[in-house]
Amino acid sequence: KGSGLAGKIISALMMSANALAGAAHQTWTQTVRHGRLDFAEVCCTADSQLAGEVISRGGSADRYSHWNGFDLTPRKGAEALRDGLDNTRPRWVWISPPCGPDSPMQNLNQKTEAQREKLAWKRSRAHRIQKHVLDLVIWLQKSNWCEEVVLEQSSSCRSFGTNGIFGDLKYQSHGALVPGCQWGLKSQGFLSSKSWYLVTKTRYTSDALGAKSCPKDHYHKPLVRDEVTLSAGYTAPFRHAVVNLVLAPERKTYEETLVTWDSIQT
Repeated sequence: KGSGLAGKIISALMMSANALAGAAHQTWTQTVRHGRLDFAEVCCTADSQLAGEVISRGGSADRYSHWNGFDLTPRKGAEALRDGLDNTRPRWVWISPPCGPDSPMQNLNQKTEAQREKLAWKRSRAHRIQKHVLDLVIWLQKSNWCEEVVLEQSSSCRSFGTNGIFGDLKYQSHGALVPGCQWGLKSQGFLSSKSWYLVTKTRYTSDALGAKSCPKDHYHKPLVRDEVTLSAGYTAPFRHAVVNLVLAPERKTYEETLVTWDSIQT
């Protein structure tokens, strides 16, 4: 009888401790997020799914891109964006500047002189945007009000190479390689070979989102045609994991934060 009573007491104490821990987590989250814009997405579409998921799950988000007055090609556009972020002071900023003109595939596909000239123009424009983004990321990394800034590019993009605009930043910051195949990215029914690379302000984010490595035990199919553009939208499991981090700032570990592919297929 004594051991049975002791077990019940221990069980009751554990339940009380878990309840208190849960309440403390909720209070901490509410304190951190109180009156703050949760998320700002830069270089995105007007209906970007990442910001959309933040909003659909009860968070707040703004979008900044050329379509709403924040063209980062000229310096004045970059300055307008910086002013906008300084005014709203979002907790998280996610930036996905164009990298297509720097991709090896686009460079291989230029067969005529006209195509090569058009690509050179696109590359020049992309590099101007990337230079302004670099300045913005460094500024946000130093800002005490910005909890996290994430710079995302395709891992094959030359902007992260030795002579790329983000090359030094990559090796001076926290970072994560994110294999698309581990987040359900597919091409014509097969797991895709595409990976993203993230430069982050904190190690918490890079550890959580970069924890899944490809076991290299399956076929990878390269993205084709329109799939390359569509892949910039991220998969549902990846979006879910990112938004978990945004909306639950007290949960920093991989196990607590990420949701597996199987659990959200339904």
